Amino acid sequence: LKKNISKNLSEEESLEIFREIGIEIVDYKVSFNEKQAIEYSLQIGFPLAMKVLSNQILHKTETGGVELNIKNLEELKSSFKKLSDVFKKFKINIENQKFLIQKMEKGISELILGYRVDELVGPIVVIGSGGILSEIYNDKSLRLAPVDITEAKKMIMEVKSLVTITGYRGLPKADINIIAHAIVNMSKFAFIKEIKEAEINPVIVKKENE
Repeated sequence: LKKNISKNLSEEESLEIFREIGIEIVDYKVSFNEKQAIEYSLQIGFPLAMKVLSNQILHKTETGGVELNIKNLEELKSSFKKLSDVFKKFKINIENQKFLIQKMEKGISELILGYRVDELVGPIVVIGSGGILSEIYNDKSLRLAPVDITEAKKMIMEVKSLVTITGYRGLPKADINIIAHAIVNMSKFAFIKEIKEAEINPVIVKKENE
């Protein structure tokens, strides 16, 4: 998430803004050291994801700043060491090192949900197939923002890969209304001139009634 273009927000700051606009986020804890990371991991429960938390490191996956599917304390300690090394690589002082700890969530699909202010047409909201291959497949739908619930549902149906969550050939079905409301809420950034760009990738899509 970017505010005023010149200021990049940390993932923690971004998560709280997404929560405020009505998008459900995964529970998380922020630790400053290994002892806290161990304590929080036992509270949340394995498997976990752990990430470096800094507005100086935006592309966490590319820089090794994300550890996924941590199954036990031994793996947690190993992940903590790897992420600490990422902070060292970026020359971030130890007092500014924070670690985001989240429960690993599973679903029936992954989406990318984004918002940006285009130089030519203005505010845009976009939804597409998510995960690390989202840019390769380029399977997405976009609209001028803001959008209403009806338009949001049309956007969902325009993303080819999302046919799999509509009950296609007996596959598990998702609640389309939940996804549509997330699109509507993301598009409300059009009313906040300070927000220039925001993205959630992945959005975990749960099975209906889960």
